[in-house]
Amino acid sequence: MFGDGRVHDPVAQTTAGEWIDASVDEVWPHVTARTCTAAPAIGDVVRLPLSIGPWDVGSVALTVVDVAERRAVVMRTARTPIPVDATFALLLESRWEDRTRL
Repeated sequence: MFGDGRVHDPVAQTTAGEWIDASVDEVWPHVTARTCTAAPAIGDVVRLPLSIGPWDVGSVALTVVDVAERRAVVMRTARTPIPVDATFALLLESRWEDRTRL
C-alpha cells in the first residue's frame, strides 16, 4: 500500500475501509479539510484529535511524509513526548465514477 515504505518494524497494524457514494474528486476536499490544508505538502504538521473510548484526551501531532494528490496522505508522529511511533495513511481508490473506497 501507498506509505508502507514509511513504516519501521511495526508492532501492530490495522486497516479499515469504507465505501463512500461519491467520486474521489468530491471526497478528497473533505479528507484534507479534516486533516490538513487543502493542498497538503510534505513537512506540514497536522494535529488530529485523540480519544480513548468515549473520552477526548487532546490531540496528536503528525507530520505529512508523503502525498499523492487526490489519492493519499501519509502522516507520521512528530518526534514529541508521545511514546509511540505511528504512521497514519488516508488512501482513496476510485471505484467506478461515483464511488470511492477510503
